[in-house]
Amino acid sequence: MLASGVGTEQVVRAVASELKGLLGLRDCWFEAAFLDEPGPVIEAGGEVSWGSLWWGFRSLGLPGKEDHSFR
Repeated sequence: MLASGVGTEQVVRAVASELKGLLGLRDCWFEAAFLDEPGPVIEAGGEVSWGSLWWGFRSLGLPGKEDHSFR
């Protein structure tokens, strides 16, 4: 999409829509800056990390708001 000249906002909306459908997410967004308190990150290979913790998403699912104590 970017290579064909589609605007950044449109690409971000398309990616968010795909991720919500693929992962069954209620919501998803793009933050261009780092947050004060970082949360879980989906790495390039699909692994989920949260600080130094590697989250077993295949057995535990994706971390949610209630999982903040696992950092």
